[in-house]
Amino acid sequence: MAEVNRRLDFGVRVAGEKAQLPDEFITLSQLPELVDTSVTPYNEDLIGEVNNINTDFITSYNYVSNAIIVTKNGVVLTPGEDYIEISENAIRFAIPPSNYEMRDLLHIYYYCKDLLAYGAGVPYNEPLNGIIDGANVTFTTTRSYIDRTTIVIKNGVVQTLNTDYYELGNNVISFVIPPIAIGEPDSLYIYYFCKSPGTSGSGDAYYWHTQMVASNIWHIIHNLGKKPSVMVTDMDNQVVIGDITYINDNVLDVYFTQAFSGNAYLN
Repeated sequence: MAEVNRRLDFGVRVAGEKAQLPDEFITLSQLPELVDTSVTPYNEDLIGEVNNINTDFITSYNYVSNAIIVTKNGVVLTPGEDYIEISENAIRFAIPPSNYEMRDLLHIYYYCKDLLAYGAGVPYNEPLNGIIDGANVTFTTTRSYIDRTTIVIKNGVVQTLNTDYYELGNNVISFVIPPIAIGEPDSLYIYYFCKSPGTSGSGDAYYWHTQMVASNIWHIIHNLGKKPSVMVTDMDNQVVIGDITYINDNVLDVYFTQAFSGNAYLN
Protein backbone atom coordinates (compact mmCIF):
# COMPACT_ATOMS: atom_id res chain seq x y z
CA MET A 1 0.00 0.00 0.00
CA ALA A 2 1.27 3.46 -0.84
CA GLU A 3 2.53 5.51 2.07
CA VAL A 4 -0.07 7.96 3.36
CA ASN A 5 0.87 11.29 4.92
CA ARG A 6 -1.15 11.19 8.12
CA ARG A 7 -2.11 14.37 9.96
CA LEU A 8 -0.14 14.63 13.17
CA ASP A 9 -2.15 17.55 14.54
CA PHE A 10 -5.19 16.49 16.52
CA GLY A 11 -7.30 19.44 15.38
CA VAL A 12 -10.37 20.87 17.09
CA ARG A 13 -13.87 19.49 17.00
CA VAL A 14 -16.97 21.33 18.20
CA ALA A 15 -18.80 19.52 21.00
CA GLY A 16 -21.69 17.47 19.62
CA GLU A 17 -20.41 17.64 16.04
CA LYS A 18 -20.41 14.30 14.23
CA ALA A 19 -16.90 12.96 13.75
CA GLN A 20 -15.77 12.80 10.12
CA LEU A 21 -12.89 10.71 8.82
CA PRO A 22 -10.10 12.82 7.30
CA ASP A 23 -9.86 12.37 3.52
CA GLU A 24 -6.45 10.68 3.71
CA PHE A 25 -7.71 7.82 5.86
CA ILE A 26 -9.26 4.78 4.23
CA THR A 27 -12.15 2.82 5.73
CA LEU A 28 -12.23 -0.92 6.30
CA SER A 29 -14.59 -1.33 3.36
CA GLN A 30 -11.98 0.17 1.01
CA LEU A 31 -9.22 -2.14 2.20
CA PRO A 32 -9.72 -4.98 -0.33
CA GLU A 33 -8.82 -2.64 -3.19
CA LEU A 34 -5.50 -1.71 -1.61
CA VAL A 35 -4.04 -4.76 0.11
CA ASP A 36 -4.03 -8.56 0.11
CA THR A 37 -7.49 -9.63 1.23
CA SER A 38 -6.04 -12.66 3.06
CA VAL A 39 -5.31 -10.44 6.07
CA THR A 40 -7.52 -11.35 9.00
CA PRO A 41 -10.03 -9.05 10.76
CA TYR A 42 -9.40 -8.86 14.50
CA ASN A 43 -10.77 -6.93 17.45
CA GLU A 44 -9.71 -6.56 21.07
CA ASP A 45 -9.43 -4.18 24.00
CA LEU A 46 -6.46 -1.86 23.66
CA ILE A 47 -3.54 -2.79 25.91
CA GLY A 48 -2.24 -0.09 28.26
CA GLU A 49 -2.80 1.67 31.57
CA VAL A 50 -5.84 3.92 31.90
CA ASN A 51 -4.71 6.45 34.51
CA ASN A 52 -5.50 9.96 33.15
CA ILE A 53 -1.81 10.31 32.17
CA ASN A 54 -0.89 7.54 29.75
CA THR A 55 -1.70 8.21 26.08
CA ASP A 56 0.03 5.28 24.36
CA PHE A 57 -1.68 1.91 23.86
CA ILE A 58 -0.79 -1.19 21.87
CA THR A 59 -2.43 -4.12 20.06
CA SER A 60 -1.63 -7.82 20.30
CA TYR A 61 -0.76 -8.04 16.60
CA ASN A 62 0.55 -5.66 13.94
CA TYR A 63 -2.28 -3.92 12.09
CA VAL A 64 -2.69 -2.72 8.51
CA SER A 65 -2.01 1.01 8.69
CA ASN A 66 -4.82 3.53 8.11
CA ALA A 67 -7.52 0.87 8.38
CA ILE A 68 -8.18 0.69 12.12
CA ILE A 69 -11.34 1.65 13.99
CA VAL A 70 -10.89 2.75 17.61
CA THR A 71 -13.78 3.14 20.04
CA LYS A 72 -13.94 4.69 23.50
CA ASN A 73 -16.94 3.70 25.59
CA GLY A 74 -18.61 2.48 22.39
CA VAL A 75 -18.10 5.73 20.44
CA VAL A 76 -16.03 5.62 17.24
CA LEU A 77 -13.08 8.00 17.47
CA THR A 78 -11.67 10.12 14.64
CA PRO A 79 -8.13 9.31 13.41
CA GLY A 80 -5.87 12.35 13.26
CA GLU A 81 -8.00 14.14 15.87
CA ASP A 82 -8.68 11.76 18.74
CA TYR A 83 -5.64 9.54 18.13
CA ILE A 84 -2.77 8.84 15.73
CA GLU A 85 -0.90 5.69 14.72
CA ILE A 86 2.69 5.73 16.04
CA SER A 87 3.82 2.24 14.96
CA GLU A 88 2.47 -0.98 13.47
CA ASN A 89 0.92 -1.98 16.79
CA ALA A 90 0.56 1.24 18.78
CA ILE A 91 -1.65 4.33 18.87
CA ARG A 92 -1.45 7.61 20.81
CA PHE A 93 -4.52 9.41 22.17
CA ALA A 94 -4.83 13.19 22.06
CA ILE A 95 -6.37 13.17 25.55
CA PRO A 96 -5.31 10.55 28.13
CA PRO A 97 -8.11 8.03 28.76
CA SER A 98 -9.65 8.54 32.18
CA ASN A 99 -10.17 6.23 35.15
CA TYR A 100 -12.23 8.75 37.14
CA GLU A 101 -15.55 7.29 38.33
CA MET A 102 -15.89 4.69 35.56
CA ARG A 103 -12.78 3.54 33.68
CA ASP A 104 -12.78 4.39 29.95
CA LEU A 105 -13.29 1.29 27.80
CA LEU A 106 -10.96 1.26 24.79
CA HIS A 107 -11.51 -1.12 21.88
CA ILE A 108 -9.94 -1.49 18.45
CA TYR A 109 -10.95 -3.22 15.20
CA TYR A 110 -8.18 -3.89 12.69
CA TYR A 111 -6.75 -6.16 10.01
CA CYS A 112 -4.06 -8.41 11.42
CA LYS A 113 -0.76 -8.81 9.53
CA ASP A 114 0.52 -11.77 11.56
CA LEU A 115 -0.93 -14.50 9.38
CA LEU A 116 1.54 -17.20 10.42
CA ALA A 117 0.50 -16.79 14.03
CA TYR A 118 -3.16 -16.33 13.32
CA GLY A 119 -4.43 -17.72 10.01
CA ALA A 120 -6.52 -16.00 7.37
CA GLY A 121 -9.68 -18.12 7.21
CA VAL A 122 -12.65 -17.67 4.91
CA PRO A 123 -15.83 -15.64 5.58
CA TYR A 124 -19.02 -17.46 6.57
CA ASN A 125 -22.41 -16.57 8.03
CA GLU A 126 -25.40 -18.48 9.39
CA PRO A 127 -28.12 -18.50 12.07
CA LEU A 128 -26.75 -19.56 15.46
CA ASN A 129 -27.56 -23.13 16.51
CA GLY A 130 -29.16 -23.57 19.94
CA ILE A 131 -32.34 -23.56 22.02
CA ILE A 132 -34.00 -20.18 22.59
CA ASP A 133 -35.99 -20.63 25.80
CA GLY A 134 -35.05 -17.70 28.04
CA ALA A 135 -32.57 -19.89 29.96
CA ASN A 136 -30.01 -21.31 27.52
CA VAL A 137 -27.00 -19.06 26.87
CA THR A 138 -24.80 -21.44 24.84
CA PHE A 139 -24.99 -21.53 21.05
CA THR A 140 -22.83 -23.05 18.34
CA THR A 141 -21.67 -22.43 14.78
CA THR A 142 -21.49 -25.02 12.02
CA ARG A 143 -17.80 -24.36 11.47
CA SER A 144 -14.98 -23.48 13.84
CA TYR A 145 -14.43 -19.72 13.93
CA ILE A 146 -11.18 -17.80 14.21
CA ASP A 147 -11.11 -16.10 17.60
CA ARG A 148 -12.25 -12.45 17.65
CA THR A 149 -13.61 -12.48 14.11
CA THR A 150 -17.24 -13.12 15.12
CA ILE A 151 -20.01 -10.58 14.56
CA VAL A 152 -23.18 -11.62 16.42
CA ILE A 153 -26.52 -9.99 15.59
CA LYS A 154 -29.60 -10.27 17.80
CA ASN A 155 -32.83 -8.96 16.31
CA GLY A 156 -30.84 -6.90 13.82
CA VAL A 157 -28.61 -5.28 16.47
CA VAL A 158 -24.86 -5.98 16.51
CA GLN A 159 -23.79 -7.41 19.88
CA THR A 160 -20.51 -6.47 21.61
CA LEU A 161 -17.90 -9.16 22.16
CA ASN A 162 -17.01 -9.66 25.85
CA THR A 163 -19.97 -7.50 26.87
CA ASP A 164 -23.05 -9.10 25.32
CA TYR A 165 -21.46 -12.46 24.51
CA TYR A 166 -18.22 -14.42 24.86
CA GLU A 167 -16.31 -16.63 22.45
CA LEU A 168 -15.68 -19.98 24.18
CA GLY A 169 -13.51 -21.28 21.35
CA ASN A 170 -13.84 -23.51 18.28
CA ASN A 171 -17.57 -23.20 17.49
CA VAL A 172 -19.19 -22.15 20.78
CA ILE A 173 -20.36 -18.75 22.04
CA SER A 174 -22.13 -17.83 25.27
CA PHE A 175 -24.54 -14.93 25.78
CA VAL A 176 -24.47 -12.90 29.00
CA ILE A 177 -28.29 -12.63 28.98
CA PRO A 178 -30.24 -15.67 27.69
CA PRO A 179 -32.07 -14.98 24.41
CA ILE A 180 -35.79 -14.99 25.09
CA ALA A 181 -38.64 -16.93 23.50
CA ILE A 182 -41.56 -14.79 24.74
CA GLY A 183 -43.76 -13.73 21.84
CA GLU A 184 -41.52 -14.14 18.80
CA PRO A 185 -38.15 -15.76 19.68
CA ASP A 186 -35.03 -13.61 19.46
CA SER A 187 -33.41 -13.82 16.04
CA LEU A 188 -29.73 -14.80 16.33
CA TYR A 189 -27.28 -14.56 13.42
CA ILE A 190 -23.50 -14.75 13.24
CA TYR A 191 -20.81 -13.71 10.76
CA TYR A 192 -17.30 -15.09 11.20
CA PHE A 193 -14.09 -16.21 9.54
CA CYS A 194 -13.88 -19.98 9.74
CA LYS A 195 -10.68 -21.95 10.36
CA SER A 196 -11.49 -24.60 7.78
CA PRO A 197 -14.00 -25.17 4.98
CA GLY A 198 -15.71 -27.90 6.99
CA THR A 199 -17.62 -30.72 5.35
CA SER A 200 -20.11 -28.78 3.27
CA GLY A 201 -18.14 -29.28 0.07
CA SER A 202 -17.54 -25.57 -0.35
CA GLY A 203 -13.76 -25.86 -0.16
CA ASP A 204 -11.66 -22.75 0.24
CA ALA A 205 -13.31 -20.98 -2.70
CA TYR A 206 -14.84 -17.62 -1.90
CA TYR A 207 -15.71 -14.46 -3.77
CA TRP A 208 -15.44 -10.79 -2.82
CA HIS A 209 -17.93 -8.51 -4.59
CA THR A 210 -17.68 -4.70 -4.50
CA GLN A 211 -20.88 -2.80 -5.35
CA MET A 212 -19.66 0.60 -6.54
CA VAL A 213 -23.03 1.94 -7.78
CA ALA A 214 -25.70 2.30 -5.08
CA SER A 215 -28.58 -0.10 -5.69
CA ASN A 216 -31.29 -1.93 -3.77
CA ILE A 217 -30.70 -5.04 -5.92
CA TRP A 218 -27.19 -6.47 -6.13
CA HIS A 219 -26.67 -8.85 -9.08
CA ILE A 220 -23.61 -10.96 -8.31
CA ILE A 221 -21.91 -13.37 -10.72
CA HIS A 222 -19.52 -15.36 -8.51
CA ASN A 223 -18.90 -18.59 -10.51
CA LEU A 224 -18.34 -20.62 -7.34
CA GLY A 225 -20.40 -23.53 -8.60
CA LYS A 226 -22.56 -23.62 -5.45
CA LYS A 227 -25.13 -21.64 -3.50
CA PRO A 228 -22.79 -19.72 -1.16
CA SER A 229 -23.44 -17.99 2.14
CA VAL A 230 -23.41 -14.20 1.83
CA MET A 231 -22.28 -11.41 4.17
CA VAL A 232 -22.96 -7.81 3.10
CA THR A 233 -21.48 -4.62 4.56
CA ASP A 234 -22.03 -0.99 3.59
CA MET A 235 -19.24 1.55 2.99
CA ASP A 236 -19.09 2.21 6.75
CA ASN A 237 -18.39 -1.50 7.30
CA GLN A 238 -21.80 -2.01 8.93
CA VAL A 239 -23.53 -5.35 8.34
CA VAL A 240 -26.67 -5.12 6.18
CA ILE A 241 -29.29 -7.87 5.98
CA GLY A 242 -30.91 -8.61 2.61
CA ASP A 243 -33.04 -11.27 0.91
CA ILE A 244 -31.05 -13.65 -1.29
CA THR A 245 -32.37 -15.23 -4.49
CA TYR A 246 -30.15 -17.88 -6.05
CA ILE A 247 -30.50 -17.74 -9.84
CA ASN A 248 -28.25 -20.80 -10.19
CA ASP A 249 -25.02 -22.13 -8.65
CA ASN A 250 -23.01 -19.25 -10.15
CA VAL A 251 -25.33 -16.24 -9.95
CA LEU A 252 -27.45 -14.66 -7.23
CA ASP A 253 -29.38 -11.48 -6.46
CA VAL A 254 -29.56 -9.76 -3.07
CA TYR A 255 -32.54 -7.47 -2.38
CA PHE A 256 -32.47 -4.61 0.13
CA THR A 257 -35.04 -2.10 1.38
CA GLN A 258 -32.97 0.83 0.11
CA ALA A 259 -30.15 1.50 -2.33
CA PHE A 260 -26.54 1.61 -1.10
CA SER A 261 -23.03 0.57 -2.12
CA GLY A 262 -20.61 -1.67 -0.26
CA ASN A 263 -19.12 -5.16 -0.28
CA ALA A 264 -20.39 -8.74 -0.28
CA TYR A 265 -18.41 -11.75 0.91
CA LEU A 266 -19.48 -15.11 -0.54
CA ASN A 267 -18.21 -18.60 0.29
